[in-house]
Amino acid sequence: MKGLIMDYPLTLTQFFERARKIFHRKTMATRVPGVGLWRYTYADYADRVCRLSAALAKLGLAKGDRVGTFAWNSHRHMEVYFAAPLMGMVLHTVNIRLSPQDITYIINHAEDRVLVVDASLWHLVERIRKDLKSVKHFIVMKDSPDAQIPPGTLDYEALVADAKPVETWPKLDETDAAGMCYTSGTTGHPKGVVYSHRGVYLHCFASSTVDVLGICERDVILHIVPMFHANAWCVPFAGVMNGSTQIFGGPNPQPRDIIEIVHNERVTLVGAVPTVWIAIQAILEKEPRWDISSIRCIPIGGSAAPRSLIELFDKEYGAYMLHAWGMTEMSPLGTVCRPRSYMDDRPEAERYDVHVASTGEEGFFRANAEIVDLVVLDLLGLVMFTTNTTLVNYGSKVLSAGLTALFISSIPLFVAVLEAALPGGTSMSKMGWVGTFTGFAGLALLTSRSIRGQSLTSANALACAALIIAAIAWAVGSVLSQRMEIKASPLVSSTWQMLIAGSVNMLIGLMSGGLQNSHWTRGAWLATLYLSIFGSLAGYTSYMFLLRHVRLSTVATYAYVNPVVAVFLGWLVLHEKIDGYILAGSAIIIASVILVTSSSVTRKVERPEAVAVAD
Repeated sequence: MKGLIMDYPLTLTQFFERARKIFHRKTMATRVPGVGLWRYTYADYADRVCRLSAALAKLGLAKGDRVGTFAWNSHRHMEVYFAAPLMGMVLHTVNIRLSPQDITYIINHAEDRVLVVDASLWHLVERIRKDLKSVKHFIVMKDSPDAQIPPGTLDYEALVADAKPVETWPKLDETDAAGMCYTSGTTGHPKGVVYSHRGVYLHCFASSTVDVLGICERDVILHIVPMFHANAWCVPFAGVMNGSTQIFGGPNPQPRDIIEIVHNERVTLVGAVPTVWIAIQAILEKEPRWDISSIRCIPIGGSAAPRSLIELFDKEYGAYMLHAWGMTEMSPLGTVCRPRSYMDDRPEAERYDVHVASTGEEGFFRANAEIVDLVVLDLLGLVMFTTNTTLVNYGSKVLSAGLTALFISSIPLFVAVLEAALPGGTSMSKMGWVGTFTGFAGLALLTSRSIRGQSLTSANALACAALIIAAIAWAVGSVLSQRMEIKASPLVSSTWQMLIAGSVNMLIGLMSGGLQNSHWTRGAWLATLYLSIFGSLAGYTSYMFLLRHVRLSTVATYAYVNPVVAVFLGWLVLHEKIDGYILAGSAIIIASVILVTSSSVTRKVERPEAVAVAD
C-alpha cells in the first residue's frame, strides 16, 4: 500500500516559483564599490532570471550543458544560480582563486559551454582564453560603474534586456544535475562533484532547521562566503527558499565593508573565516560607533575560531559563532557544533569548551590528511634528494662538472615526456616534440663523447647512466609534487624532505663506512654550508613554491642556467677543457629545452565519472 499524499519531484523550480509568488516584495542587494548598495525586489529578480534562462537557450544551450561562472558574490551571479538549473542546465561555479593551470583544467574537464565572468576578473580569464576549448560564449557582467565589455564577448545586461522571459519551465527530474563544483582538496587534479536538484533541495531544508543555521524569512543574510566556493554553503538557495533578504558582498569585500553593511542593514546571518572576524574585531575596538548586535549567527568554516574570539563576540556583541564542518562532496554542510539543551546548566567555561571543540569527523579527516602529507613528503624526499643527489655525486666524481650539469639539464625533457604520457597531463605541440627529440639527440652526442673508445661497462658509461637516472628521478619528483595536493608550506615541505633524505643518506654512509673514512677540510665545510643555505633551503623552497603556482615545464627552465654556469666555473676554477663536443651538446640541449618549454601545451581532458552526491 502506498501513501496518497502529494508526490512531485524535488526541484529548484519549486523554490523559485514559491519565492516569486510569496516573497515578491522582499529584496536583494549588491555592494558596488564607490556607489553603495544596489537594490531590487524578488519580483525584479524573478523577471531577470526568466529572461536570462531564455537568453541561454537562445545561445544554443540545452539540458545538461554546463554554464560556468567566474564571479564575485552579486545579484547577477545569483540570477545565474537559478537561470541555468531551471532550464535543466548545470551551474558550474569556478573558484577564481585557483592557479591558471587548475582553472583551465577545471573548465575544460567540465566542458563548460558558456562562461559568465565579472568584468573585474576578465584579466584572469583573458590569459587562458585560448586554452578553454569547450567555451563557445563568454558573457561579461559589469560589476563596477566604469567596467567595459571586452571585444569578442557578450554583454550580460544586453542579453537579459533583449530576451523574452521564459513562461513555462521544462519538466525536470529531481535526480537531474543542478550544479557542480570542483574540490582542490585532493591529490592530483581537482575532482568534480555533481549536485542533483533533490540534493540541493534537501540540503536547504536541513540548513534551515533551527539547530543548524535556522535560515528564515526574517533573516537578513550577508553573503561573504564566496559563491564560487561550494555554492556559498548553499545558503543562497536556502535564502530564496525562505524569502530572506539577501545582500551580496560584491567584488573583494574587506572587513570594513562587512561592518558597514551589518550596521546599516541590520544583518542577522553572515559567515566568514576566523581571520576576517579577527580583523573586524580590531576595527570595532578602535571605532565603537559601529553596532553589529543584529547578528544572531556567524557560521564559521575553513578553520577553527579561537575560543577567546568566540567568547568575545558572544559577550560583547551578542553574535553567536557556530562552528560548521563539511566537504564539497556533502553539498557542503556535514555537521555543526551546536550545544545540547542539557548542557545549559554547565559552568560557563565548559559551555565555551563545547563551542570550540572540533567534531570527531573533522579531527579524523585532518589527522589523516596530515599523515598523507608526511607520506608524500617522505616519498618526494627519497626520490628527489636521496636518489637524485646520490647519483649526481657519483657521476660528478667521474665526469667533468660541465658535462654533469649538461646531463642534468635534460630534466625539462623528461618532465615534458612524463606530462604527455600521464593521464590528465599536458599534450605538447609539434614544436615541443621536436625539442624533446632534439634534446635526446644532444644527450646521445654527450654520451658518445664521454664513453668514446671505452667499453659499455666502463666508469664513464656507468656515470652517464647514473646521471640520466638522476634526471629522471628529479623529473618524476617534480611531476608528483605538482600533482599531489600538499597543505604544508613550501618551506616546511622542503625542510621535511631534506631532513628525511639527509637521514637516509647518513644511514647509508654509516653502513657503507664512507662517513667514517671521510676527511672534512675547511673548504668542504664552507661548500656544505653554502649548498645547505642557498642550494637546498633557499633554492629548493623556491622551486617548491613555483611548482604550486607556475606551469611545470616553465619551472624546469632553471636547468638553463646550470650547464652554462657549470661549464664556465669548471673552466675557470678547475681548469677543465671545453671542446667541440661540450659546446655542441650544450647548444643542442639548451635549444631543445627552450623549444619544449616555449611550445604551446593543452591539458588532456578525460571524462571519468564525476563524484556523485548522495541525496
